[in-house]
Amino acid sequence: MGISLLLGLGMGCTNSVQQVTALSANSEQPDQTGDSVSLSYLDTAGLRVTLFAAKMRVFQFRAKEPRTELDSGVHVTFYTLEGNPQADLFAHKAIRFPSGKKTRAQGQVLLVNKRGEQLETEELTWDEASGQIFTEAPVKITRKEEVLFGNGLTGNSDFSKYEMKNITGRVKLNL
Repeated sequence: MGISLLLGLGMGCTNSVQQVTALSANSEQPDQTGDSVSLSYLDTAGLRVTLFAAKMRVFQFRAKEPRTELDSGVHVTFYTLEGNPQADLFAHKAIRFPSGKKTRAQGQVLLVNKRGEQLETEELTWDEASGQIFTEAPVKITRKEEVLFGNGLTGNSDFSKYEMKNITGRVKLNL
């Protein structure tokens, strides 16, 4: 009985070489993976950004579009030229595209600057070359005494200067 069961299982699971090749050619596989990743970005002035992510996948050599995907929670800290924390960004995931030097954070994105102002949105892009952040998605900004709502925003990466687009509401807080 055991022999016929093994033969039956073996005969039921056959794939041609062409099927296996086609399957592997159609799905991109990461060149590198990592769990509980911590990265620091430095330039000639010193520490600029630290990044923590639960999971990281790098698609570089066999990818249609090279990228680094950060999943399952991302925390980025931006630093001043003096090395002091300037702003913190939290998101469910982020994708960095090295060719365009852009990183897109997605899923409950929260950016908090050193003044305690908070930006909430579902998608935010950071342009590394210009040091700018931007989105066309709905945004909510919470300040000390008010909450602002709009559709779209541009600003600098430390969220100390920004411009909202299409402001849709403003709420004054009585504290």
